[in-house]
Amino acid sequence: MKFPSEDELRSKLLSKAADKFIITFLRLCFQSSDPADLIQQWHAADQKDVVNGIISNGLAGFFHHKLRTHPEWGLPAELEQGLKTAAQVIALQNAVYEREGMKITAALEHHGIPYLILKGFSLTERLYDNSGIRPVSDLDIYISRSDYARVGEILARSGYQAGMTADFRGSLEEYQAIAEAYCSEMQYAKTLGKMSINLDIHWGMDGLWEGSPLKALFPVEECPWMQYTRRVQMDDWAFNALSWEMQFLQIAGHFALHHQYQGIKWFLDLCLLLDKVGAELDWDFIYRMAGSADSRKTIAVILRLMADELTLLPQGVPPWQTFWDGKGLPGEYSFYRRRLLSRASKKGQYLAYIMLPLKLRDKSRVLGYYLFNPGAVSHWRSEEPIPAWRWWQPFYILYRAGEEFIIQRRSGQDREIKGSSPQSYEDGRGPRQ
Repeated sequence: MKFPSEDELRSKLLSKAADKFIITFLRLCFQSSDPADLIQQWHAADQKDVVNGIISNGLAGFFHHKLRTHPEWGLPAELEQGLKTAAQVIALQNAVYEREGMKITAALEHHGIPYLILKGFSLTERLYDNSGIRPVSDLDIYISRSDYARVGEILARSGYQAGMTADFRGSLEEYQAIAEAYCSEMQYAKTLGKMSINLDIHWGMDGLWEGSPLKALFPVEECPWMQYTRRVQMDDWAFNALSWEMQFLQIAGHFALHHQYQGIKWFLDLCLLLDKVGAELDWDFIYRMAGSADSRKTIAVILRLMADELTLLPQGVPPWQTFWDGKGLPGEYSFYRRRLLSRASKKGQYLAYIMLPLKLRDKSRVLGYYLFNPGAVSHWRSEEPIPAWRWWQPFYILYRAGEEFIIQRRSGQDREIKGSSPQSYEDGRGPRQ
């Protein structure tokens, strides 16, 4: 039996200290902790590691803003200074995205094309004090499938080109054909100076490949998204977004299906939403609109995570037991909880997809899909599937997970493998955030 090296143990301890600091800071923001606890953790931890942990989790803008607006907390100036540059970069990038968003939505409205801005900027109006706090690395725009060709023409005239994810093994034309036939979004990009502007054009919400057993269990596409909207005014930009009930459902589904509960930045979005507008939401409407027991389970997991990590639920938000009785595989909820601050992981991703369904029978179906259905792997999709691929697939899945495990053991720390990102879809494609 091989025991972890001294460097491996030290790396894990440093990571745990940074994670603990992040959670305590968030508790302080939601008034369920004391500044003295945070100061003590800061002095006890490797301070550079804490700063790097905050930045790598996409929280530099939010933490820096809180430190500037709450001097009464008495936190060390070194923490604010350590986050300053990263926070400024976020604000600058967001300003560029905001300008591009104004141009694109103006063009869509000029041509009479219905649209919704998803996630990111759509949350600023009530959840964040300004548009430069939450990092935005792409614009997510939801349209009707029938308008996809027209939108592509508008984007082409604005200098955008269709793209593909780095781990796809084929040409751009092949990727476009597969994405348009089997998926529900396409990525576009253009370059401004040294900055790449990324767009994700969605005509579906679940991000799942056609043929996945998860689609029937999580009927996200059956929701009438375009019927429940609101008009957002952010600085000089007015645009269409989801109503707050639908906003919660969309982000909750995205966090579960797209990220498999991995990523504290997305969790913060949900916590702020519940804290700021949770008491105003129609929870009976949310329960009905969720559409299935499996979808309601994802809501329960999120509410339970908030209650456990922040030690409270905002007033007016129902208890998580309203949506799920908590029954699952041994250690299932603990696994979800560990995902919040875990690094991108292929083995974690596949395990999470298997655990997402409510019933054991459906978990088994999802397992079989990934092990034996060639449609689960994007670069094996073909008009004429080769039966032999089916027998290689279990080895491919084990190879991807095993490759990551070996890299992590050699480096002594969690790190992403090539082709993996915190946003990975069920087959590893995954657009940017």
